[in-house]
Amino acid sequence: MRLGRRTAAALMAVAVTAAGPGTSGAGPEHRPLPSFGADVEMVNLSVSVADAGRRYVTDLGRKDFTILEDGVPQQVAVFAQQQAPVSVSLLIDCSLSMQPSMALVQAAALRLVHALRPIDEAQIVRFNHRHSVVQDFTSDQALLGTAIHSIHPEGATGLYNAVYLSLHDLARQPAGGAVRKRAVVLLSDGADTTSLLSDDQVLDAARRAEVTVYAVGLGIAATRPNAADDNGRARYFLTALTGETGGQPFFPRGLGELDGVYDRIARELSTQYSLGYVSSNMRRDGKWRKVVVQSGRGGLVLRHRAGYFAAGSRSRAAVAPPRATQTAAATSPR
Repeated sequence: MRLGRRTAAALMAVAVTAAGPGTSGAGPEHRPLPSFGADVEMVNLSVSVADAGRRYVTDLGRKDFTILEDGVPQQVAVFAQQQAPVSVSLLIDCSLSMQPSMALVQAAALRLVHALRPIDEAQIVRFNHRHSVVQDFTSDQALLGTAIHSIHPEGATGLYNAVYLSLHDLARQPAGGAVRKRAVVLLSDGADTTSLLSDDQVLDAARRAEVTVYAVGLGIAATRPNAADDNGRARYFLTALTGETGGQPFFPRGLGELDGVYDRIARELSTQYSLGYVSSNMRRDGKWRKVVVQSGRGGLVLRHRAGYFAAGSRSRAAVAPPRATQTAAATSPR
């Protein structure tokens, strides 16, 4: 069963409403940050920069970046690198098919947790046919480790529900007076089998959230995206999801590659640039706006979310769904 259009729109409105953008940050230049009125919409971007050898580049300054919105240059108003805190929602598939891999998956997840800095925080989520927050956002690595070790495989896979609800949780996290980067790190070994939400609905929610998604797909390395089989659909979804949000998909050929994947994600989160700008397009038409970030330094690969929906009557619909609807989205039938 799928949610109707009106119900799905109401669910996604929760994430949109809660995703209040941060408007300040501290960068290596140590300049005072501009202040903006409450009615100013700041567009925040987390930008990963790597060279041709896939090494992260961390010595760029504000003047090295150009932001284009629908082809029109924008003025960089907020710039920060490395110092910005990170909120990570770590999603671990605990469906029954994960049983042979679970010990190594837990060890890899711990590596990511241990790479977080004291200013960072993480949330541990287990999902099968249900979405369950095992540990809410905290910087306490001991609590995070205990939560990871408590996960045991059972049940079917509700991938779409889990991603949507984690996007919602991250959007509600307060910025705390600073530019806070938000990320979902997802690990699953197959396609969705039980969610009430569809893949298109989750992709739409991801486009509306200021959250970067990284996905690790176990056992589907040799599968073509958009293929007719379940693993092909899973690969297509994970590739599309990460592409829209500026993250990366990883499809390790074996469990031995997991540690390297999580190490790379941790490294990327700690080296991203946080950029912010106020759009020169003042129309509140609710339309999609394509964003491209470029660097004057040649030979670099930049990744960031593909764009955003402008404020408008539709994007500001702030009616929360009934409690029964929220529960239905979180818990699909067995």
